[in-house]
Amino acid sequence: GHFGSSRVLARSGSCAPAVAAHRQPAAIMAPPTECVFFDLDDSLYQNGWATMDRVTARVGEYCTTVLGLPPGRDFELYKTYGTTVCGLVREGLLEESRVPEFLRFAHDVPLEDVRPSPGLREVLRAIPHRRWVFTASIRQHAERCLERLGIRDLFLGIVSASSPEMMERVGYVSKHDPRCFTAAMDFAGVPRELAAGCVLLDDSTTNLRTAKELGWRTVLVGLEKRDGSRVECPHADAAVASLLALPAAAPELFAARPDAGAAEFAPGEKRRAGEDAAAECCMAPGSISETESTSAGEDLEDAPARGLGLGAKRRRLRARGLEGGPRGAGGACGAPARALRAYLSDSTDCSYEGLPAMDDLAAESSSP
Repeated sequence: GHFGSSRVLARSGSCAPAVAAHRQPAAIMAPPTECVFFDLDDSLYQNGWATMDRVTARVGEYCTTVLGLPPGRDFELYKTYGTTVCGLVREGLLEESRVPEFLRFAHDVPLEDVRPSPGLREVLRAIPHRRWVFTASIRQHAERCLERLGIRDLFLGIVSASSPEMMERVGYVSKHDPRCFTAAMDFAGVPRELAAGCVLLDDSTTNLRTAKELGWRTVLVGLEKRDGSRVECPHADAAVASLLALPAAAPELFAARPDAGAAEFAPGEKRRAGEDAAAECCMAPGSISETESTSAGEDLEDAPARGLGLGAKRRRLRARGLEGGPRGAGGACGAPARALRAYLSDSTDCSYEGLPAMDDLAAESSSP
């Protein structure tokens, strides 16, 4: 079946994730899943927008105190250009050489509200496909959040729409620009002709719209706006209150590919027999992330070096990361399958219904 064949809305109860009790049969079988891209902020973790509100406040602070712009100008730029940094650069308010400084300042926020979600690790590990983070935030922020969530080792890499590599490739554009999506496929090693095998899980209706236009499959994460009204997104093939409800809303994501032997594994998972960890580095060619963690204040100037030309030291570091961590099959057997069965058997209090029209960009949380 194909979760894109009928829109399913799974709503979590107070105690357990939801289970879709009914699904319409798919008319056309879905293409094999090549890669699953997860948005970070308000998707892999959810805290009522607390963290991103802090980032937004830091953006405003930089614009007023460092650049001398009037209050509210940062939001005007965000509304016009999709991100504040794009607007600052395009209107000549921020030199390109100062973009890394601006982004580090904006993301230098406390993360006490980013907490591990019980069961999230088991849900992610049960997905037997390549998993990447695709975020509008900087890589260092993503690394910090993933470490706090205890799931950093479950992803092959991080694609940051705010990274120097992305900007060099597509210019100063927002994450929902189609060029960012095609670049994400390139970084993850997915051929352009296999776009239908990509899946995006995101809380942004604008990002989901772009993904759908490019042929990706889509899952909306988060069912309510800030005012408590329901998010409307006709571009979502499925919708979940949180990723804990994903097994019910999109069970196809948990089915192993017929050619599962060719799959890649993240550092915290069992590698297939004979795989050269040092050579593979558990990263797709051209990856813009590193397995080792970094702090929010790390200099970004050396970021272009994190492409194909990996040094021997980094290869060894990544090999060690791949050797360590929790072990477990990434496919449809072992602990992940047991965890999935537990979710499906223990979940109650579910409902599902069709998704109405597209949400307005103004209702979404802002990003730098």
